[in-house]
Amino acid sequence: MKGDTMNNKLDRRSQRTRKLIFEAFNELLAKNQYSKITVQSIIHRANIGRTTFYSHFQTKDELLYESCKMIFEHVFAEKVLVEATHDFSQSSDFKDYITHILYHLKDNKKIIKSMLKFEDSGVFMNSFKEYIHKYFSNVIQPVNTNNIDIDFINNHIVSSFIQAIRWWFHHNLKESPEKVANSYIYMINHLI
Repeated sequence: MKGDTMNNKLDRRSQRTRKLIFEAFNELLAKNQYSKITVQSIIHRANIGRTTFYSHFQTKDELLYESCKMIFEHVFAEKVLVEATHDFSQSSDFKDYITHILYHLKDNKKIIKSMLKFEDSGVFMNSFKEYIHKYFSNVIQPVNTNNIDIDFINNHIVSSFIQAIRWWFHHNLKESPEKVANSYIYMINHLI
């Protein structure tokens, strides 16, 4: 019993430390280019030791990947939950799911915007594209393929969605998630 209590304490402490690291990283991302952020600046902002940081993450790229994973695993979860800013939990419509994704990106706009506006957003974009491609491949069944490889069509659909998101953020999220989703669906409608 004593060992379980000790493990729970360590687990809670570890979770608390990871939370501090993620918060510090997100604060730095909101103000700085990713390439300008150092492990030292994360350590300083989180008020932790170097060894503590490295016991959780080997590099800042790993930290970025884990940050992306946390956001994307929630956004692309199989079961959509009721959210503070939107509720698509009862819908299985593709447009509603696109809108759901856009709301999450908007809810995380500081982090997403900082990753999109810099040249060094490769880790973020690769992770994002991977999640979108996996999801779209499961829900989109192109009807009019004209003997074009389905993977090629899905890649086109995913790439155009990413570009729509870049456009939306470049225009400071002026359009609502619903309007962006409607425009995107209109543009790819002949493929799905």
